[in-house]
Amino acid sequence: MGRLTLAPRPPLRPQGGKWSFFCPNEAPGLCDCYGEEFERLYERYEREGRARESVDAQKVWFAILESQMETGTPYMMYKDACNRKSNQRHLGTIRGSNLCTEIVEYTSADEVAVCNLASIALPRFVLPATPAAAAGSGEGGEGGAPARYDLEALHEVARVVAKSLDRVIDGSEYPLAEARNSNPSPSPSPSPSPNPNPNPNPNPNPNPRRATPTFATGRWASAC
Repeated sequence: MGRLTLAPRPPLRPQGGKWSFFCPNEAPGLCDCYGEEFERLYERYEREGRARESVDAQKVWFAILESQMETGTPYMMYKDACNRKSNQRHLGTIRGSNLCTEIVEYTSADEVAVCNLASIALPRFVLPATPAAAAGSGEGGEGGAPARYDLEALHEVARVVAKSLDRVIDGSEYPLAEARNSNPSPSPSPSPSPNPNPNPNPNPNPNPRRATPTFATGRWASAC
């Protein structure tokens, strides 16, 4: 998966302030914290003279904006907001996202987050109104019906998409062992069946952890 490092926001400075750039080996820990903790460490390293270079903050910002207008990149997300809102923040500081920035996931020394994507075109599931309804007020007339959303078809397509993403996970070649460790593991277990009678097959799904899709980890079906 393509990766984008989340850019922490340096502390707010008055107009004309500087933006300092550090070598991660000379100023360790900045990528592992956010919010007030990041600001304290950032300012401490500035006082200690560890910055490789300090540039006018406006100059850096305008360079970013110019690049975005001309090329569409760099994609930007805000590390503080991502970590404060993430349901994975209890694992540690989230430092990156997938390339298109629609998801952020925690990565550790043992597991590298992986993004598995599929898309569903939602307009294809709109059933048009019948002529009788279209000619009237839109609420449906005699012999007609208003436009509606085909939720049953969407359910079926989403089910196929989830199974297809599972096959992608199983069949992918992983360049890193840490990615192979990560990709199958976040899949949630299926919800308990409301049927009080036990299933006669003790293991109907050989990998029950892969039974349902999730929007909290790396398996995503985007709606567009």
